[in-house]
Amino acid sequence: MMADMNDWIIYLKLNENDSELSIGRATYSKTLYLWDKASVNVTDFSTHFSFRINSQGRKLYVDGLTFFLSPTSSVIPDKHFSAGEGLGLASVDQQYSSKSHHFVVVEFDIFWNSYDPQGDHVGIDINSMQSVANVNFSCGSPDGTRTDT
Repeated sequence: MMADMNDWIIYLKLNENDSELSIGRATYSKTLYLWDKASVNVTDFSTHFSFRINSQGRKLYVDGLTFFLSPTSSVIPDKHFSAGEGLGLASVDQQYSSKSHHFVVVEFDIFWNSYDPQGDHVGIDINSMQSVANVNFSCGSPDGTRTDT
């Protein structure tokens, strides 16, 4: 996966030299604490972002996109062990329960896998690619219609 950044917009694109199972990440470079150290109370936070998934007229083009929280030591699993359904977070053998890759994910999933509901959806995943909650939601399109969250 290759990326360009311009005016706070990140453009992810297929690496033509390695077009099979391309995965990538854009991450925040500083540690984000989800609790107040003094009181040990959980911290509230919110985020807003927009994205486009453009199929460029192809029938099969991408598994989806995620917003995720993970330890700062988190790395992308080896691509040969993390087919597209792992969305760059879980290896194939740990999609149902990841012991080595801890994460909380909001997934925008547009490719059906055996553990997915039918159709495009937004799901909440916790250390597993099988969503604990989901709703139908279309976010992939032939023209790259913008999705705002």
